[in-house]
Amino acid sequence: KQPALYAIRDRNNALAQAIDDYQQLGVLPGEEAHRFILQWLSDDEGFEVGDDFEVVMRSGEAYEVNVFSHGTKIPLSDKGMGSIQAMLLLFRLACIIHKTKVNPAYRPIVIIEEPELNLHPKLQSRLADLFLGVHRKHGVEFIIETHSEYAIRKTQALVKVNEFEVPPNENPFTIVYFDKDGLSTWKMKYRPDGRFENEFGEGFYDISGNLTLDLI
Repeated sequence: KQPALYAIRDRNNALAQAIDDYQQLGVLPGEEAHRFILQWLSDDEGFEVGDDFEVVMRSGEAYEVNVFSHGTKIPLSDKGMGSIQAMLLLFRLACIIHKTKVNPAYRPIVIIEEPELNLHPKLQSRLADLFLGVHRKHGVEFIIETHSEYAIRKTQALVKVNEFEVPPNENPFTIVYFDKDGLSTWKMKYRPDGRFENEFGEGFYDISGNLTLDLI
């Protein structure tokens, strides 16, 4: 059970700090950062959290976050861990987007560790759409550490559909694979059709195929 209130002074709670950062920026409804969260909350193209949200201050000490879904108000704490993880990511990125609007010279490099945690496979694949969209629209660069096969496969689909490997286009995706021994690394090379020219190391992409063969 997750806490219903996110204490401002709780420096060990990443979501509480993300909410406080967002509120301190004074983002208003209708502004770019607010619209960004609404877009990626949605069921249609986002992380299937809800239709809208509100942040309520309680006694000047903590925030309560509620999500509206199909006319019902639900505390964020009562949503699944995937929804909570998604909201943490969206609040963080919304803060960055707001800062890029206030200061056009602000173009950070954002490092994210395992953003796929607790997300359904379909939603893991949407992470690639999210990062590409923020990069294209707001000029933000990302370094992502991930074990998600679904997110990587979505980058392959995006490379094919957008012809990122067809000159004069430039591919915004770069994948560096760290082998399980921790000693070997290499860059994966996209082909124009989205496939990779080279292979991942043993124990990653090959597992799903091997398991399928076991069932035949």
